[in-house]
Amino acid sequence: MSTFQLMLGEGLSPGELRFAVELSHLIGFASISLEFPFVLRAGETVDPEAVCFYLGSTPPPGKNVVPVTPGLQAEELWLALYRQYVPGSARAALRPRNFVSATENAMAEGDAPLDGGLELLFEKGWLLLDQDRDGLPDKVDCRFLFAGALDESLCCAACSLAARLGMESPCVRYPLVAEVDDGTSHLIMFRG
Repeated sequence: MSTFQLMLGEGLSPGELRFAVELSHLIGFASISLEFPFVLRAGETVDPEAVCFYLGSTPPPGKNVVPVTPGLQAEELWLALYRQYVPGSARAALRPRNFVSATENAMAEGDAPLDGGLELLFEKGWLLLDQDRDGLPDKVDCRFLFAGALDESLCCAACSLAARLGMESPCVRYPLVAEVDDGTSHLIMFRG
């Protein structure tokens, strides 16, 4: 089991900060557990037991540091990292012996509760949907939108939320960060 960290280099562009949020969602999806905060700033100490993705121009030394430069091919880079760090993602899934389809034996979907605190944010029926009704959320039904300037502090907060969403569902959404509100899913607005 690998532990993951993400280090933000100095002077990242808004596009690189957005990619950090996308990468954080993937990190959460690939993780069994994370220690928060898992986002480091330039100069902080990298856990020698963790795989640390570094966004920036000059990565710190370490065999466990993976330099990541999204550039213009952010989608291709995200997919390559997905294939490398998510076990079994590059091969076809095989049905286990004596497989019984949960979809064919699905339970009726209940309505999301109307009141509650932040703990309900990660409950099935709010931001995480169960489309095949097998009892597990299989769709992340939200997008992140940044209004105003995106700075490092706001990026760290969005990265933490993105990673947590990735940990709560057996699916991942790319892109998670929206450029505009397209009206297709819930929107989490970050204002800088």
